[in-house]
Amino acid sequence: MGVARWERENEEESERMRRRAALEHKRLQLELAQAEAAARLQVIQTEMLTRGAEITVLDEAAGIASTTSKSDLAMLRRLRYADEDNGIEELREEKKGGVKKAPAMVV
Repeated sequence: MGVARWERENEEESERMRRRAALEHKRLQLELAQAEAAARLQVIQTEMLTRGAEITVLDEAAGIASTTSKSDLAMLRRLRYADEDNGIEELREEKKGGVKKAPAMVV
């Protein structure tokens, strides 16, 4: 009778150890999954910061391009001796009346 008791106690102890090992294994798997999720989150946060910086640079470039475009247009008009209202009315009247005037020579 003593041998059967020892065998049963050994089986119970083995079962407890097996359950404990299974729980520890599951815990390690969950910790690994949590660490992987944290790493992915860090990558996404870094990517969001990068995209935000790219948007800022793009906005600044668009602002500079807009300012440059306006100043380039003003410079082009000055180089062509054109004001915004100078000559436009004459062109409109020529189109309406069909009368063409000789172009004025600019020196």
